[in-house]
Amino acid sequence: MPQIKANGLSFEYDTFGKAGDPAVLFIMGFAAQMTAWPEALMKSIAGEGFHVIRFDNRDIGKSQYLDHLGVPDVMAAMGSLMTGIPFTGAPYTLNDMAKDAAELLGALNIRDAHIVGASMGGMIAQLVAINHPGVTRSMTSIMSTTGNPAMPQATPEAMTALITPPADTSRETRIAHGMKMIRAIGSPGNLAATEEELKVTVTAAVDRAPYHPEGISRQLCAILASPPRNAMLKNLRMPAMVLHGMDDPLVRVEAGRDTAASIPGCRLVEVPGMGHDFSNALVPIYHKHLSAFLKDAESRAKAA
Repeated sequence: MPQIKANGLSFEYDTFGKAGDPAVLFIMGFAAQMTAWPEALMKSIAGEGFHVIRFDNRDIGKSQYLDHLGVPDVMAAMGSLMTGIPFTGAPYTLNDMAKDAAELLGALNIRDAHIVGASMGGMIAQLVAINHPGVTRSMTSIMSTTGNPAMPQATPEAMTALITPPADTSRETRIAHGMKMIRAIGSPGNLAATEEELKVTVTAAVDRAPYHPEGISRQLCAILASPPRNAMLKNLRMPAMVLHGMDDPLVRVEAGRDTAASIPGCRLVEVPGMGHDFSNALVPIYHKHLSAFLKDAESRAKAA
């Protein structure tokens, strides 16, 4: 996969589809590599006539790590969140990560794109739309939140699974840990990933890039240091969609509703039985809603 310089950093990225087609930039979430976007979904969206781009965020995967910024005090950041006192010790914020995404498009000579983000990536997508409306053709926020502290919190099991590090850094431990984490936050029932699917997906992620907890800490503090976006989202004037699972134990569906309610004219899609994951069973559901929205947004953009 190629690398490109944007916002002073190096980013790993790949593309699907024809370069001349309308662009769609996919932004992945906290501690997750770009390959967490299922390749089948990327190809299916490209097959609908879009030029699809996905990339590793800073501090994850094969993109640049910012170790020179040091390791932030995660416990202090969590404490600030609990007390409502803004945390000022983050090495960077989600605004910086939104600038990464916007400048990545420029580096690729793409004037504007449909911006799609999941979880932390949804937060970043919101900020691309807020801070860089000129490059935002539409915005889709998946399984994400505005950062509104009044929203219901994650279940203790889901939050523990997300922030607990593996017992050691051996390949076998990391694979078992990753599978356990996805089971804790993922979809239940017939939308859940199979054991074989989980093993293949997590093993590929573990083998692709080394475990780097310092980068994960910096990403987490970027989330915790970023203020709620509700008021800023009210000023958006582009097509927007919120897609959220009704059975998400990590970012509760109320957070998706809050996001949609904050954006004028936003389309809200709630998926019964969907958790916080990208199982093979969910790919057709994601494709259905994303392709319909992107085609509609593209038609509206061309008519404007």
